[in-house]
Formats: sequence, structure tokens, C-alpha cells
Amino acid sequence: MSALPAIVRKLGHYSFNPNIGFKNLQPLCKPCLQCVCDIGKDGRLVCVTYSDTNKNQLKCIACDCRRHKCGGIPDELLGAAQWYWNFCVDLFARDPGQANAPANALPHVAVWRVTQALDDCGTAWARVHEQLKSPLKLADSSDMSLYLLQEQAAVRSLLSLQIMMQFGGATYTQSDVAARVGAAQPTYSRDDTKVEALARELVRLRTAETTSVSGEKPRAAMRAGLAAGTITRVLADRTRQSPLVAVAYVGAPPIPRKRKRDDDDDGDGGGNGDGNGGDGNGGDGNGGGDGSGGGGANP
Repeated sequence: MSALPAIVRKLGHYSFNPNIGFKNLQPLCKPCLQCVCDIGKDGRLVCVTYSDTNKNQLKCIACDCRRHKCGGIPDELLGAAQWYWNFCVDLFARDPGQANAPANALPHVAVWRVTQALDDCGTAWARVHEQLKSPLKLADSSDMSLYLLQEQAAVRSLLSLQIMMQFGGATYTQSDVAARVGAAQPTYSRDDTKVEALARELVRLRTAETTSVSGEKPRAAMRAGLAAGTITRVLADRTRQSPLVAVAYVGAPPIPRKRKRDDDDDGDGGGNGDGNGGDGNGGDGNGGGDGSGGGGANP
């Protein structure tokens, strides 16, 4: 279970348009979710693969520079991510601090306003991202047994619903199924405050340029919130494709974290084959496999 049901409720009106795509990226490419969280820091950011070789297409340059894990965007969040990404790109294109500022450059006071809104919106994106990856990260460890019971109850409810639909002859509309699935969601994961905050910040961003706020301090240029080295690296390879990364959220299949080495075999023998295989302890030495050793067996 995760924040996906709340995302559908609060952000479902943002629809993804494949014909528009994500600006500054190659056709049909999508950025990773971490880059979506960071696009408000610098509109020049592009999400491109770390390398053109097959084994290094599972992360982007920006995430590699910042030691972040690369994860895809859930389909439920794709529409909101597309709107936000393209809005930020268009906004930074109006930066009055550019060498050749456009005719529709932002007024200096508007730069301050949109910068504040982008900071808050980026924070909201980051919190939703964290909730998707690990809704229990900030939970009290003493409540883990309660969360486990809630998960077990949710699984039973969903299994019962599946059996009723497949074998019990029960017929439900799509909205009925969505309501029942939402009701089965564990209480601890029903916290939709982070998704609500993101929805509010996206609405605020639409009118941030013209909305007066207290403490305004006009700025002559948009802030560059990402390290210069990161931007330099991504711009140097901006013609590459975006990484083909799996969507990382609670409920998704596990994602392998350790890459297979070039000198590995099928991965079930493990190691160099000469560790401690003679005494059957190869899995504890250089075997690294399933504990059966990489060498010969006991006579």
C-alpha cells in the first residue's frame, strides 16, 4: 500500500499528454521522479542516462552526481509531473538574468515570488516522493506490530474482494472497486496530507508571478539551486535518452540493488570457485553465492 490512492483523488485531474511529452527531453522520454523534484531548482536540468551502455541505463547523470537512487514516475502521478516539469522549463526560459533575456522576461519582483513558490513546491514533491518509497520511514518503531496487523487485514480484504469478483459472481463498477480498494488501505498509509500539500502548491504556482506576498525582495535573476558541476554534466549529454528506471513505491516488485559483475557466472555458484568450497563453506568465504561453495564437494 502507498500514497497512490490519494494521488488519484487529489491529482487525478492532471492528465498526461504523450504528444506534448517533457520539454528539453528526447521524444517519448520521461524523467525520473528525483529529477522532477529538482527541476524547480534549475530549469536547465535534463534527465539523461549515465551511460549509453546497457548496464548503465538504470540511472541518470543528475542522480549519480548527487548519490540519489533513480526511480520512475508512477502512472498516477505522470500528469502532474508533466505539468510541473514543463511549467518550470517555461518559467526559467523567462529568466531576466540570461545573456539574451526574452521580451516576456519576468519582472524582478516576480522572480522573487516564483522562486519562493518553486522552493515550496519542490519540498512538497520531495515529501510525496519519500512517502511513495517508504511510508514508514518516519513512523515510531514501537507501532510496527500495529502496522503489520493493518497490512494483514488489508491483504485479507483485498483477497476477499478478488475471490468475490472471480468466483462469487459479484459485479462491481470501476468506481465501486476503487472505493473498496481505498477502504482496505491500512490506516497508517492513508495519510494524504503530503499529497494535499503538493496539490495546493501546484495551484499556487499557477498565479505565483502575479500574487503579492509579504517580505518581497526583488531579484534580477532566477536562482541556480543545483551544483554547477551537475548542470555541466547533464547539459554535455543532453541528447541522450532518459534512463529506463523502474517505478519505486511500496507495493512494487523489489528492485535489485547490486549489479552483476562482469566476471560473475550465472550467480548461483558464486565467487572464484576456490574459496572454501572444499569444506562446504564457500558461501561464507569468497563464494558469495548460496552457501554451497564454488569449488568441489566433500569426498
